[in-house]
Amino acid sequence: MSVALAESPILSFLNNAGLLNAGGSLLTQVGGVNYPTYQDSAGATPLPNPIPLNSRGEISNSSGISCQLFLQTGIQYAFTLFDSLGNQLWTASDVMAIAPIAVGNMTDEKGSGGQVGFVNGVDFTAGTTTSLTLSQNYGSASNLWVAFDGVEQGGDTYTLSGNTLTFNAVIPVGTNKVYVKGGTALTVGTPGTNTVGIANFSFPVFGPTSARPVPQSIGQMYYDTTLGQSVVATAVSPAKWQNVVGNYDHVNVLQFGADPTGVADCTAALTAAIASCPTNQVNIYFPAGTYYFATQQTITMTSTQTNPAGLAIRGAGSGITLFKFAAASSGFTILYGSAWTGVRVEGISFLSPTAGGNAGLTLEQNATFATGQGQYSLSTMRDLEFRGSDGFNETNYWGNCCSVLGASNINWYDCTFYGPTGTPFGAGISLGYAPNDHTIIPVVYNLDGCSFTHLQSGLVYGGNCQGVTVSKCNFTGNFVGIIVPNTAVAPDQLTVNSSQFANINDSVLFQVFCQAVSFVNCFFLVLNNSVGINAAQMANLSIVGNIFSTANGSPVNQQGVQIGTYEQGAGVITGNQFNGLTIAIALLAASQFVNVQSNCYSGNGTNVNNAGTNNTIGGGSQ
Repeated sequence: MSVALAESPILSFLNNAGLLNAGGSLLTQVGGVNYPTYQDSAGATPLPNPIPLNSRGEISNSSGISCQLFLQTGIQYAFTLFDSLGNQLWTASDVMAIAPIAVGNMTDEKGSGGQVGFVNGVDFTAGTTTSLTLSQNYGSASNLWVAFDGVEQGGDTYTLSGNTLTFNAVIPVGTNKVYVKGGTALTVGTPGTNTVGIANFSFPVFGPTSARPVPQSIGQMYYDTTLGQSVVATAVSPAKWQNVVGNYDHVNVLQFGADPTGVADCTAALTAAIASCPTNQVNIYFPAGTYYFATQQTITMTSTQTNPAGLAIRGAGSGITLFKFAAASSGFTILYGSAWTGVRVEGISFLSPTAGGNAGLTLEQNATFATGQGQYSLSTMRDLEFRGSDGFNETNYWGNCCSVLGASNINWYDCTFYGPTGTPFGAGISLGYAPNDHTIIPVVYNLDGCSFTHLQSGLVYGGNCQGVTVSKCNFTGNFVGIIVPNTAVAPDQLTVNSSQFANINDSVLFQVFCQAVSFVNCFFLVLNNSVGINAAQMANLSIVGNIFSTANGSPVNQQGVQIGTYEQGAGVITGNQFNGLTIAIALLAASQFVNVQSNCYSGNGTNVNNAGTNNTIGGGSQ
């Protein structure tokens, strides 16, 4: 009987306090990409990744049951250990499986007395015998170790034929024992089923898409250097590969035949990429390139409160990943299906093929009802560019760059919106009704670091919308920067701060009253025959700490602030600067309850023109 030290059957880990790392996790990766491990020696049942550590700090499956950890042989893993709070404890690279070593059976030949070694006078005669008979065939003399009384004999002093060991000369006089140790020959031939893995290079394990091998089995991995990520075989004949999805990995449209040169229609590739994703967890990536779509792309997400949906469409960056379309009716439309759909679109330029037409991106709530405003999922639009396919401020433009129809809780970060050359046309962001249910009150919109250039309207605050915040944005060369149109029903809660305006007509225009409105720390460059803030109808208005300045040496009909018909609440205009305008503040006849005080005026034709009633000019109010 022989024994050997056993490996640790179940791995466990400690945290920084030296205690069992209960509730922690172990992330396993190869080349920065998550790579599978298994709980069985056959590699049939993968472990979660990251691998959860149970209450004993041991490797466990998703049910918390302790498991052994099996790695793919020949693969160099990187392990990262986290504690129960997600803090990284350590990272270990070049972690590999312990591969079994196959050796032949080593045997000490025994003499007729059953003892190790052949004995003089019993098994041979010193000075006479030239050969010995061994118990088995060792295949080759090189598989033997031979010694005369402990003196090793060179391999060139004997030969082996079958079981017969023959010496070149007689065994010398005085030799008491001949020791022979042999190892059985290993059979070399075709490996058995499932005995050859990645380490044996029976197929290429990485390379470009064009070099993908025919997979030997479902589950075979391959690192695709064209896509920059791992793929896994899901079928052998015909061969089918799928991106590894999970832990923020995405589905790359190039895998499904998308053309990044802008020539072939990418509709089928996008459809196949979406179909490959888990239900309600769509994460699509478009690498650098131009992608052409011959028809409008409509993506429908179906979700419930207990089964929410998430959709992400990502590019490599605006100006780097470009979407171009065939006709004015083109563009992307995303149908939310319920209040529990979250959408993320980022890093893409949407190029309009014509002068006007459809929206570049439409976010539509197509449910027949929606839940309360506090339960809407978050949607994020980041680093998006909307312009014509012929360039910046050229002939082509979108009718609506981004159209929102009833969808709620949407953030725009670092997005740019361009109209055409000549007369401004199109809208940047248009907020409107849900087509299927006008009773839906869409809420919560945040614009941060966005630019609106040469559009008919930068932001259209319409429909039943409520709760808009505009921060650090630029509205330049538009006919109107922000408009609350006369079609809007009960708009509510508009906050604009730290933004800049220089527009052809009014920078901000309220055609219907919108209550709870504030403008703080903004800059308004006022052109001839235009108004900085034109509140044709006023309710609960606060204008604080802004700068209104003329854009012309000889101003013609330039007004900083104009307040029209009183609707409800009161207004305050304070702490602002007005420079070189025709009229700094115009309170029209229908205005009421506006408190104007503590502003700075210089070079204006008229500082305050108060034609209304119940307004307070200068001094305090109670």
